[in-house]
Amino acid sequence: MSTNAGWTLHVTRVRREKRTGELRARTVGHYRVLHDGVPAAGPLLSGDTVEREGPGDNGYVGKEERRCIEAGTYSLGLHDTDN
Repeated sequence: MSTNAGWTLHVTRVRREKRTGELRARTVGHYRVLHDGVPAAGPLLSGDTVEREGPGDNGYVGKEERRCIEAGTYSLGLHDTDN
């Protein structure tokens, strides 16, 4: 799928940080939703993210160890609601 077609979620990972008293580090980033390659306007369509530390792993080990998702482009599935 082209990164410019339809709705996509773009996440930029900015830094890794370890907070006092926490056992694991976390990855901080920014996200934005794109429609046909153009940033979508509206509330909650861009902002900050916090994930478990990497490396990103969508496989069995990543799921078991609760790692962050792999870097990549992911299509967004939308549904129509009254909200």
